[in-house]
Amino acid sequence: MVGVEEALMQVWDASVLYLKNAVGAVILLVIGFLLGKILGKVVKEIIVRLRLDEFVSEEKYLHVKPSILGDVITRWTIYLVFIQQATMVLGVEAISQFVQSAYEFILGVVAAAVTILIGYGIAVYLKDRIITSKTVYSDITGKLVFFLVLYLSIAIGLKFIQGVNTVILDYILLVLIASVGIGMAIALGLGLKDVVAEMARDWLKASKHPAKRRR
Repeated sequence: MVGVEEALMQVWDASVLYLKNAVGAVILLVIGFLLGKILGKVVKEIIVRLRLDEFVSEEKYLHVKPSILGDVITRWTIYLVFIQQATMVLGVEAISQFVQSAYEFILGVVAAAVTILIGYGIAVYLKDRIITSKTVYSDITGKLVFFLVLYLSIAIGLKFIQGVNTVILDYILLVLIASVGIGMAIALGLGLKDVVAEMARDWLKASKHPAKRRR
């Protein structure tokens, strides 16, 4: 009879402890949900006030709004932090490890997104400066520089994400840089061949007919 009572008491204590942990986990989830939504809206408002959406929308082929992206990333980062804490309170190790992996992945995505956005801003600035210079091949050169800088920022940004192999991207980048360099060298060579030939003729004439010495 004593053994049955002890077993019932252990079950009761375990049930009470689990109930307390469950209530604590629910409270953490509610706090995380509210905090995530609030911080997400704050980040979105900051990005909107900085007019980053308008800046990015200047390029017609990009259909990404940084304000929405920042909102989603911020909310889910907060959500995952509190979900992980809730699973730790419940003592569910497997879910806690999974959430930790997802959290690290999202942090990598955030770092990659920031890197790509910064690279995009630099690419747009360089392209505009080159195109407005109105030099020879400025339009083509500006677009080439834009895509190269953007591709470079993407290749660097993806390195922050766990599980993404960027070796192929690095090789492609090297091939692109080499191809563009060779192409520009050939284009400049063809475009300046007449100028170089004229300078060579002038130099030969000057060497064959030196200036008369003054008496």
